[in-house]
Parts: sequence; structure tokens; C-alpha cells
Amino acid sequence: MSTHYDVVAEPEGRWWIVRVPSLEITGQARNLAEVDDVAAEIIGLWLDCPTSEITTTVTLKIPDSIQKILDKASTQEKEAEQLARDARTTRSAALHQLVDGGLTITDTAKLVKLSRQRVSQLITA
Repeated sequence: MSTHYDVVAEPEGRWWIVRVPSLEITGQARNLAEVDDVAAEIIGLWLDCPTSEITTTVTLKIPDSIQKILDKASTQEKEAEQLARDARTTRSAALHQLVDGGLTITDTAKLVKLSRQRVSQLITA
């Protein structure tokens, strides 16, 4: 019969802190590959049972300070994507004015230093 435990692993410096919240015990692993074994070992020692009777589900936790940075990066990426969409819309409007004003797509492309294909894409989008 095996007993299952949820485990949380979080990097701290060059180590991984391995926590078993339900037992309020903690261990440490040198790398992520060792986390399962360390978890089973500390649970086995705590409960005085063989590690073969222990199964775990490990959840990786990003440190809060790093998560804030990653969240900021995600926000910046979304903002950049929106800015890129806005720029395409603005560029498309400018190209439409040139083509609607009588320039050929080829001449418009040369004028704005884009390929003819790109100008065609932007004015048909």
C-alpha cells in the first residue's frame, strides 16, 4: 500500500528546497532531478516507513521575487504585441493613402523601403 503526498520544490540559490506541507517537513536537493528522491526520503524518515511505499506529486514554485519579474515581462510582451498591431494599422493607413492617391504598389514599396509583397499584405489586411 502506498501513501501519496503533495510536495513543493522551490529553488533557493543553487539548491532546491523540498517541502511536504501536510507533514510540515523540509529537505533540500542539489538539483531538480533529486527532488522526488529527497521528498520520498524525508517522508520515509519522518514516518519511519520505506520509500517504496511513498508516492509524490511535485509542484515547482517560482520564488516570488522572480515571479514578479516574469509577470512584468509578460505584461511588457502583451503591450509590445499591442503596439506592433497598432503600428501595422498605422502603416497600413499610410500605405493606403499613397496607393489611393495614385502610386503603384511597386513605387509605394520603394518609397517606404518595404518589399512589394509586404505593401500588398498591409493594404489588403
